[in-house]
Amino acid sequence: MKTRPAVQILLDTSFLLTMLKQHRDPVEEIRAEVPGNVRVLILDLVISELERLARRAPAKTQAFARASLDFLNKRKIPVIEHKPGPSTGSIRR
Repeated sequence: MKTRPAVQILLDTSFLLTMLKQHRDPVEEIRAEVPGNVRVLILDLVISELERLARRAPAKTQAFARASLDFLNKRKIPVIEHKPGPSTGSIRR
């Protein structure tokens, strides 16, 4: 029997903040909904955005941004480097 490769899921800032505001574990929520082997990842751009929010957002958002960064660190979620490429705005038709 063939096993399917791991499904890779990228977390984004909104998802993380929403899950933590609702006192839910983002990784457990994903694993409950996606069958099989799941690999949860995060882009370095999301880390940068969370760090910015932790410094400059309103107090409540700052707290959840910090909690998100702590969660990612404790869970050792792999960080993927963003590789810039052409944006959708540069596609000519």
